[in-house]
Amino acid sequence: MAKDWEYAQVTKWIAEHGGPQKALEGVKNYYMKQGFSKGAASKNPVIILVGVSCLVAGAVGKSVYDGFMERRSLKAKNDAMELAHVKKAEEELEAAMKQDAAGEIKTEDSPPPKAEDTISD
Repeated sequence: MAKDWEYAQVTKWIAEHGGPQKALEGVKNYYMKQGFSKGAASKNPVIILVGVSCLVAGAVGKSVYDGFMERRSLKAKNDAMELAHVKKAEEELEAAMKQDAAGEIKTEDSPPPKAEDTISD
């Protein structure tokens, strides 16, 4: 009856496997191997699929962001060029207005001055 106890069976098994330390190391090694074979990340397709999808999402997100920033930069450059053109046109218009006010502009639409119109001394 004493041989049927669980404790008696365990002590017999420990004695057969070289003592408590060696028996414990054997149990640890066995379950370590079982864990690696069942739960290794490289063998689990779900983990691989999640990892690959994260990489793809990151690459797509980066390319979308880069495209957005490039369009934004291009728009800013175009706005700056347009502003420069507007300022240049304003300066030319102001210069023409000043010359016209001083009577220096001769337009091709107006007839040349007649001899009668000129003042002679």
